[in-house]
Amino acid sequence: MSENQSLVQRKQTEFSLAGWVIAVAFLIFVAIPLAVLMYTTTVVVYAIKEFTDYLTKTIKNAKAKSKPVAPKILL
Repeated sequence: MSENQSLVQRKQTEFSLAGWVIAVAFLIFVAIPLAVLMYTTTVVVYAIKEFTDYLTKTIKNAKAKSKPVAPKILL
């Protein structure tokens, strides 16, 4: 094989102004808001999980500390 056949020629890609505008619009109106939404959803879900864990721990501790009192029988 000759040297010319082994080289692969690549066509240089040029983007038009419309392509750049569409890419930037997609980034601003779709990708960034979606990333922010996913981040805030993750933070909120984690906060809810922490709060429910705290509540269940508090309820378990309160049940363990409370002692049942036997009623006095009046004769």
